[in-house]
Amino acid sequence: ARCTFLKMTQAPVFSAELSVGAGDLGLLAGAYFLGFALMQLPLGQGLDRWGPRRVLLGLLLVAIAGCVGFALSQGLAGLLLARVAIGVGVSACLMAPMTAFRRAFGPAAQLRANSWMLMSGSLGMVASTLPVQWLLPTLGWRGLFWGVAGMLMLSMGAPAELEAWLANVTLKPYTSHTITDKERLRIEFARIRAHGWAMS
Repeated sequence: ARCTFLKMTQAPVFSAELSVGAGDLGLLAGAYFLGFALMQLPLGQGLDRWGPRRVLLGLLLVAIAGCVGFALSQGLAGLLLARVAIGVGVSACLMAPMTAFRRAFGPAAQLRANSWMLMSGSLGMVASTLPVQWLLPTLGWRGLFWGVAGMLMLSMGAPAELEAWLANVTLKPYTSHTITDKERLRIEFARIRAHGWAMS
């Protein structure tokens, strides 16, 4: 979604630079959703076979390649291919976490985890608009896509950071009357780690 919003806010700039018309901009928007939609059936099979973490990390590499390709593109054909790659690359960003939550948590915790994920994702998309406008005159649209590629690479390190955080969590018996929701979440994650990362 962030890459889509970047394209929307930067469209006047790169359309002038690359002589891309309004019809071509619509085609670029559709290319993203085409890549996203084409992955949904194979994505379900991949999540069942390899697990959400492996699938998500693998597809994020495709999204990074798409952002780099978009930043390097010199014409409409390159932009289209890059947009399809971005759509393919982010196609697991919704279903992979939901699959992990389903494997790891009970129904009540799944609802909370899904709500937080959707809220934070929507907030990130909306919050990115002003920074993009501020940075566009300095970095240009190509520089911004390089920046998104870098942020995606950083986000791929999150599982390692999470595992390090979980290393400090001590497993202990609990009841719903003795701990808070935050403590329960930490313990549930620790149980996942103790059983070999069931979400892998």
